[in-house]
Amino acid sequence: MKKIIKFITIVLSILIGVIVLLEIYSRIYINFNKSDFAYVINYTSFQIDENISTKYNINDRLILEKKENYNIGDTILFRYFDTYKIGDINDRYSHYYNAYDESNNDYLVNNDQIIGKIIINFSKSYDIYSTLATPNIVILFIILLIVYIYFDNKETKQLKDEY
Repeated sequence: MKKIIKFITIVLSILIGVIVLLEIYSRIYINFNKSDFAYVINYTSFQIDENISTKYNINDRLILEKKENYNIGDTILFRYFDTYKIGDINDRYSHYYNAYDESNNDYLVNNDQIIGKIIINFSKSYDIYSTLATPNIVILFIILLIVYIYFDNKETKQLKDEY
């Protein structure tokens, strides 16, 4: 039983730790760079909060890859004036891409307008992510670390006493 608790504590601590660190990094990056997105090695995420596509639902979290060049057929998220659009690239010019949405509206966009190519969709992940990215989760993370350290020290002490 102790090993199961220890394993679960380690896995949850790593998962929560990574999410908390990414959230802190994102908030700092966005605030300092006056940007809407924080890129980590050319990857970012986007929370769909309005109906911009029938392929993706509200509260889906998209993982996007920022590239220098996109290919015909790539599905991209791009900024068009003050809104975000999802479209498929159907033609490519020297510095522009022709993207069309599900309504067959054509948009001529450049690399600066493109947020990234959609590579992963975490469907309905908002509830999980919003729960894990709250300040209360930091407290839970600290408690889990204390529990892990307690069980680890107790086990280490028992091994020392046996020898």
